[in-house]
Amino acid sequence: MEVFVFMNSKVSAEGLAERIGRWEAIGVTGVLVPDHFFFARDGQRSVETVQPDPFVVLAAVGAMSTRLKVGTMVANTSLVHPAWIVRHLAELAFLYGGDRVIAGFGAGWNGEEFDALGMEMPSYRQRIERLGEALEVAVQCFQHGTATLAGGSVTVRDLPMSIGSGGPPRILVGGGSDALLECAARYADHVDLNGSSRRMKLGRVQVSSAEGVRRLTTTIDDLEASVGRLNQLLDATQREASSVKHSVLLDSVEFCDRADVVGRQEALKVRRGVGDVRVNECPYVLIGTSDDIVEALAEREGRLGLSAVLVFDGQHLEVLMSEVLPRLTATVDS
Repeated sequence: MEVFVFMNSKVSAEGLAERIGRWEAIGVTGVLVPDHFFFARDGQRSVETVQPDPFVVLAAVGAMSTRLKVGTMVANTSLVHPAWIVRHLAELAFLYGGDRVIAGFGAGWNGEEFDALGMEMPSYRQRIERLGEALEVAVQCFQHGTATLAGGSVTVRDLPMSIGSGGPPRILVGGGSDALLECAARYADHVDLNGSSRRMKLGRVQVSSAEGVRRLTTTIDDLEASVGRLNQLLDATQREASSVKHSVLLDSVEFCDRADVVGRQEALKVRRGVGDVRVNECPYVLIGTSDDIVEALAEREGRLGLSAVLVFDGQHLEVLMSEVLPRLTATVDS
């Protein structure tokens, strides 16, 4: 199973170099960076809420490492003309080879960012339509070196793009709705299974808090249904289900004694503002001993067909890499 660090905090060049050395030493696969200007806290925007620029950081990681994969999780196709995003990702592929680049695309969901830029956030239908057109442009550029499209919101005419001789990036789509899965079935090599839209609508204010609630209330059963729907869509487009990788972002990983598990779960529910929910059924949370986490992750790997997980940096990452992943591989092999 691949393990990616999900990096959403700003760090100096020296700090980044130190982290890269540590990530390489423990066997991390790569680094994925989200595409957000900020995440407001309780509706407040401040310097502390600013997110790193994904393409600057990824270029630095690629230069400082000889093997770590780099990618977006995911670039917002609704804020700019998608050709700018494709251009950045193509340049990363040109510099470091397409096998090291994951081109992650999303429809955009943080209404507060649109507001901060003086933009009206398009409807969900419009954003999904634009995402599909952005993916079409990306596929044309990555596969043929040029793109032409007269879409409902995206237009390009004989747009040339070079990825060099290292091959195209892997295309990732992140999200949880049926409409997004339809986009993924047509274009994606990799799907990150996000919180189910059946659970909660995000709205357009205090979306960071709403996203946390939606993720915690999403169940493994929900994602298993999403995988089933994706496989049906892949079959309809005559693509093999095995051609698309699946991942999840583990946003809460805590190693503790079994006696402490319930207390940790309750504390997480309080932080998210969620009452009646079974935390152990959430696919994005792992709380327990190393044995418990090996068992839980093996179950999710089997039920969801996971080939990768995304994890925040921290001491838990090192424990995951040293105590869980080797045993997980042995469990699967047996």
